[in-house]
Amino acid sequence: MTGPVLEFLPNQAGESEGLGDAGIETFRDNPYASCGREAGQNSADAAVSHPVRLTFDVLDVATSELPGIGVLTDTVGRCLADAKQEKDLDFFSQAKKLLGETTTKVLRISDFNTKGLAGPSGEEGTPFHSLLKGAGVSNNKTETSGGSFGIGKNASFAISDLQTVFYSTAYRDKAGELLFAAQGKCRMVSHIDTNGEKRRATGYWGDPDGYVAVEDPALVPQWMRREEIGTSIFCAGFRQSDGWAWSIACSLLTNFFAALHRDSMAFEVNDGEIKLNHNTVAAMFVDPRIVSAAEADGQKGQLDFAHDLFRCLTSPDAEEVEQKVQGLGEMRFRVLVEDGLPKRVGIVRNGMLITSELQQFGDKLQRFVGTREFVAFVEPVADSASKLMKSIENPRHDSFSANRLSDPTKRHAAETAMRQLIRDLRAHIELTASIDEDEEITLDELARFFAEDASGTQPPDPDAENDPEKYVYKPARKTKTRAQRQQENAGEDGGGGDKKSEETGGKRSGDQKGPGTGTGGSGTTGKVPPLKLRGLRTAIPSGNTDAIKRTVWFTPTVTGAAVVQLEATGLNTGEPLSVVATSAGAVRKGKVEIDLKEGERISLEVTFDAPYPGPVEVFAVAELQEAAT
Repeated sequence: MTGPVLEFLPNQAGESEGLGDAGIETFRDNPYASCGREAGQNSADAAVSHPVRLTFDVLDVATSELPGIGVLTDTVGRCLADAKQEKDLDFFSQAKKLLGETTTKVLRISDFNTKGLAGPSGEEGTPFHSLLKGAGVSNNKTETSGGSFGIGKNASFAISDLQTVFYSTAYRDKAGELLFAAQGKCRMVSHIDTNGEKRRATGYWGDPDGYVAVEDPALVPQWMRREEIGTSIFCAGFRQSDGWAWSIACSLLTNFFAALHRDSMAFEVNDGEIKLNHNTVAAMFVDPRIVSAAEADGQKGQLDFAHDLFRCLTSPDAEEVEQKVQGLGEMRFRVLVEDGLPKRVGIVRNGMLITSELQQFGDKLQRFVGTREFVAFVEPVADSASKLMKSIENPRHDSFSANRLSDPTKRHAAETAMRQLIRDLRAHIELTASIDEDEEITLDELARFFAEDASGTQPPDPDAENDPEKYVYKPARKTKTRAQRQQENAGEDGGGGDKKSEETGGKRSGDQKGPGTGTGGSGTTGKVPPLKLRGLRTAIPSGNTDAIKRTVWFTPTVTGAAVVQLEATGLNTGEPLSVVATSAGAVRKGKVEIDLKEGERISLEVTFDAPYPGPVEVFAVAELQEAAT
């Protein structure tokens, strides 16, 4: 064969291709976290023994040693000269600057205890071919594995300011012989090369005869060679910023805490500066450098949630059951009940955290009324459950949807099975975390009313008869009703006068702000009192087993436009229920806007954004219009 070269595909059709590759753009927002997550997922899928080990290191490579440097430099220059959009100008200007420097930063991601990328590289269906040239195809032999070199492989391009990535692998063929393969891929824009020929945006470095891999290690730069079985990925022009290593480590910890705890995966970042494994995972959750990286990347909430799930996974106080879900298979539910937990569910598959909600199946898993604070860890146990969940997992591995299935019968079966999972999961959480009505609760703020005095004298028996000669009769005290949550108009609060509380048709009202002219607000009014509703009733419609709908009846005492809001009944304050559909009026910001007529009975059937079977309270306020300017 001739020596390896970088060559862009011919563009006989004259297609116009820009930088906005959908696969790469998917990971632009958080490139370090995405790179760590996707690399970990693909390596876990290729495991031959445990723990699978991944390393993330930065190399300083002589720019002259980048494979295909001549063609790459010429192509970048030509693309820059033809660039018209600001995005293209910025990208190719930066790329040209990098290629003009003496050394280039390269992020090397290497895995161990995996089977490598089996070839041959030119044979369709092999792992090597799927990684370099596959689009929307799977090379997995196991239907329960983590992934299949799908869209996630583009995460490596998102952290390369040259959008150029090289791969090398050592693997054993079917005869057991140890083989080597290396190839590169870059993504520019469609262009005209130095010979005046039209070229596409995608170029390959390797054997030009069929755009296949180089199989002779002697033809590959020393820094790309590999002898131990496994795969290495090299992101050329690595976008190295301060804290990159801790951002990647934070992503690995957040997504693979279950695999780390079970010693099925281990990671080292920045030449071993950061070690994530079975022994360090617990401490890493509170490491200030991990916390700082999470805050800088806007991932602090995800880190805290993962920490809660990790504690659920490891705590002896968590209650665990393995339950067969009809249509899905054996699932594991593990619930930890403890003050301060977020009342959330984490669904893990193949050792990686996938999602905390099942919105595509009608439940965000965010509202759990009548339960103590908890966190739940959910994962498939049976292969049948893992197989089905993998089939409906999106390419980014962060949600599930039955619409990913083309066969309507399989789609309906998956939809039914996942809804049953929701019902079974909610039933288990209610059983484990429900608040018992007869549970004894100590209220510290009331202790002074019931404590014994210094002499140890017991308080009087409330059932004992009063001695009429000693008992002092006092007039009955007036009691205050629970104050209704103040209703807000659409504008900012202006100054307002106080309005004394009054009963409103069995509902509650408290200190309300009326129209005012105070400073600090741009609205014409501040808090407004509720409208009086007579004959208020609510019910779950017949046949609505998931309790996502509710029928409301009431008779207004005024005429005019109003806003109706529903709340889940709480001990002290209600929790707003977000309405997404209504049989009358219109939905705006989770509330119902409707025209009322005094004395005319209203019937509404509303749909919530998530199931809620508990009691509700209904409020209506006048719809206030902004003053004319």
